[in-house]
Amino acid sequence: MPSRFRTSFTQTEGHEPARIVQGRIMNVNLVKWTVDVAAQFDRKKYFNIQVGSPYLHHSNGEGIYVVPEVGCTAVVCIPSDSTPPFVLAFVMAHEAVSSATADAPQGTSSHSQPTPNATDSSFAGGRPTAQLGDIWLRTRDNNFVILHRGGVLQIGATELAQRIYMPLNNQIIDMSENYAHHNAGGAITWGLQDGPSLTKYPCQYQHTLRVFADDQYADVRISAGNVYTPMGDPDGGTAASAAGLSTPIIYEVAVSPKGFVADSGELADPQATVTNSVLRFAFDRASNTLLRISGSVSMSFGGTLTLAVTGNITMSTQGSAALTAVSGITADGGQFVALKGSVIRLKEGMIPVSRIGDTVSTPLVSAPCTILFASPPIPNVPAAATITGAPLIGMIMSGNQNVLA
Repeated sequence: MPSRFRTSFTQTEGHEPARIVQGRIMNVNLVKWTVDVAAQFDRKKYFNIQVGSPYLHHSNGEGIYVVPEVGCTAVVCIPSDSTPPFVLAFVMAHEAVSSATADAPQGTSSHSQPTPNATDSSFAGGRPTAQLGDIWLRTRDNNFVILHRGGVLQIGATELAQRIYMPLNNQIIDMSENYAHHNAGGAITWGLQDGPSLTKYPCQYQHTLRVFADDQYADVRISAGNVYTPMGDPDGGTAASAAGLSTPIIYEVAVSPKGFVADSGELADPQATVTNSVLRFAFDRASNTLLRISGSVSMSFGGTLTLAVTGNITMSTQGSAALTAVSGITADGGQFVALKGSVIRLKEGMIPVSRIGDTVSTPLVSAPCTILFASPPIPNVPAAATITGAPLIGMIMSGNQNVLA
């Protein structure tokens, strides 16, 4: 009789047939990567045996391995030599199903009509129906990795948290309810707002960007959709009110040096971030738009610029304004054109312009002039007098009614 143990000089070693037994995992040692198995029928126990794998290597934990759960059905191999037993594989537990159920095998029922009696066997064990050639990795929590026959790769935690790789046109499809990507340069968050909602679920896409990777906070925040927390303005909202902005704000670009938490997009300091804000561009669902820029702006157009406004136009500046046109300017004010200023210059603007009602003084030529009297002169007054030129004083009585200054 051959012996499994290599301790005998009179018996042949290593030719004992290997044995296979089926049992249940009773305990798992997470530190030693071993399990305890109890045989299914004779209840024999196998303690601290390892679990086999398609491939393993002792260098740095290389290989493919799974930590089994207590209660699963294992196949234990007892080798033909003196090496210890190990779990060879795992099998699905037997399940009796009714022939009336949807997953009952066709043509195997012993009755021609459906019966509530359990007459058929199944080893599905809750596994979804697969296609020929599919390879699945799946847990009881429904997260999965599926290599579909045909080249499609499907990885996911739920139906709304998965990614699908399709060889057709090399397409990648992402499906999620909430998406977050954290990068050294910032973060992208996209999804539904946290918290209860009675009727509608606000959605937002938000992107934060650092200027330098070692910055603690981000400088730029871009939000679209239903902006949860719109950026404030240093003027307390005066410009936003003038623009007619109302909630919900559906798009916003805000720039505040080191003013945003990169991961969440929240204000690093509610007061300082708003005070130090240098740019905000936002518009609401009705297209009311605000553009606030603290720095200089330069725009260059190679073609024609057309500005059409159905309402009023108001422009103001704390400094001076200049408008230059090479080919001329045409201004049509409709009913009137009003120009206001301490000094209004036309062309070179060197000669003052008079208005109706202004007093004018016109000097006469300085030359001798003789005046003759028709009646006798007053006593001691000559009959003729000689005078020199003197200015005439008068008032402007008429003018161009279309030009007022």
